[in-house]
Formats: sequence, C-alpha cells, structure tokens
Amino acid sequence: MDNSGIYVGLDIGTTSIKVIVAEYVKGQMNVIGVGSARSNGLSRGVIVDIDKAAETIRSAVRQAEEKASIEIKKVIAG
Repeated sequence: MDNSGIYVGLDIGTTSIKVIVAEYVKGQMNVIGVGSARSNGLSRGVIVDIDKAAETIRSAVRQAEEKASIEIKKVIAG
C-alpha cells in the first residue's frame, strides 16, 4: 500500500492559526511548508466574526503554500 502524498494540517486557535504542509514518502513524513497568523474573529475558542476568521486562515494558508511551492486544495482541521 502506497500512502505517498501531500498532507495539510490546520490548527484554529484563539491566539493563532497555523498551517503545516508535509510530504509523506517511503514511510517518512517531511515538513515542506508552514504558515501562521494571529487569530482575528475568534474569542475563547469560538468564531465570532466569520469574515475575519476566514481571512486569517487564508493568510496562514498562503504562507504555507508559498513555502511549500504548492496550491492547497483541502485540509484536515482539528
């Protein structure tokens, strides 16, 4: 079974939003890009302004995309 590929993680926190891009090859996970932005639109773990939160997520995603030289199409959030 070959699970090689690109994996993206998204962490939406009250103080910051982080994105990590990793490439899984031959049983090895290698980080190839990261992005982060100070959270806007969140308060105590709850989204209070969806537009501000979405823009903050886009900012972190753009940073990770640039560093990894890829276009992120979907993420695993948690």
